[in-house]
Amino acid sequence: MAQTSAQRLAVQGVKLSRRLFKYPDLCTFKRITESKGTAGGNIKTSTVTTANVPCYVKPVPVRNAESIVASAAESGSIYDITFPGSLSGTLVDVDSTCQAIISARGGDPARTLNVIEVERGSSLEVTVRASVTEPQSAA
Repeated sequence: MAQTSAQRLAVQGVKLSRRLFKYPDLCTFKRITESKGTAGGNIKTSTVTTANVPCYVKPVPVRNAESIVASAAESGSIYDITFPGSLSGTLVDVDSTCQAIISARGGDPARTLNVIEVERGSSLEVTVRASVTEPQSAA
């Protein structure tokens, strides 16, 4: 039987409060970087910036996704991920170069989403808009 995010956090020794129960999912943020290899090819590497972040993931309705690539919005593959701005006194490290890996829960499989934008409305909570599409490369 799969553990709930509350059980996983309890195992890690994180003090739970009623506020954490509004975040039923867990997310790990990985920063993707690209460098040139010795043969001149591009090498992508990833580094975990923050792991096991309790979060709430919800799809963004197409009408609210005007700033997102049209094909991604049409496929319904845009999500908002909301989570506490800090864990154990440390800010959650996330920006538009990151991927969000949402842990499997219930009948839902694990998902990897590309962060599009980060909104830090307050120091208490952060919302990330993410997509299942490939990130757009800067030209």
